[in-house]
Amino acid sequence: MYEIATAVALFAVSIPCWLFIYSRWLLPWIREDNIGALERGEIHIDPEWFDEVIGEIVKRTRHLFLADLGQLAHQSGTDQGALEGFVPDSGAGSGGLSGSLGALEPAAGFQAAEQLLRAVGMKKPPAMLVLKVAQALQGMLAQAGRSGAAPVNPAYDPTADPLFQ
Repeated sequence: MYEIATAVALFAVSIPCWLFIYSRWLLPWIREDNIGALERGEIHIDPEWFDEVIGEIVKRTRHLFLADLGQLAHQSGTDQGALEGFVPDSGAGSGGLSGSLGALEPAAGFQAAEQLLRAVGMKKPPAMLVLKVAQALQGMLAQAGRSGAAPVNPAYDPTADPLFQ
């Protein structure tokens, strides 16, 4: 019993000592050695590789940002129009988010997409999936508008139509 307690105590005391030694003496020495090797040209950083790494970091940060933004909007129940300006546009052809829901009001498009996902059996759809479905609905509305189909009126109430009574 005392051997285990001694080993745990020794480990608990030695780790802070090693961290202090590493941060005080080893880390500055490693840093100076690497900077010197870069200056002497012994270490070569490929610009294409560097661009790929930076692109991946930006992509992951963007996805995290959009996921957090979607979760905030989903949990707060606020109007999506207030958050719409914060959604970045990733450019043409990249399959990114455009931040607009076309003819529908942004909150109505978000709610319609959420109701659609709930109708297919999802109890609590993730906010990013709801946003993607809302964008698909926007694309369908835009395509229907280009094909000459009758315009979609989001304020249309079929129960008030005399044909449905």
